[in-house]
Amino acid sequence: MSLIAGPNVEYLDEPTTGVDPIARRSLFACLKTMTNSSIVLTTHRMDEAEALCDKIGILINGKFVCFGSPGHLKNKYGQGYQITLHLH
Repeated sequence: MSLIAGPNVEYLDEPTTGVDPIARRSLFACLKTMTNSSIVLTTHRMDEAEALCDKIGILINGKFVCFGSPGHLKNKYGQGYQITLHLH
């Protein structure tokens, strides 16, 4: 309901928690059309942040530890893990 009037700023706290995948994609599509609005989104899902956000800030224990575009954060922190298996 809060998106109907096309607000200048919208705050969304975990908007897709408990939402089925079809409704989640529908909400993503709706939010992407809001080009004249700024949206502050809190989420635990990096895929959601990457799909919806131009800038991402990551908080740990209430403090910002990094901030940047999804691509910047992936390049800097997204090295992943390397696993080596030795079979006998």
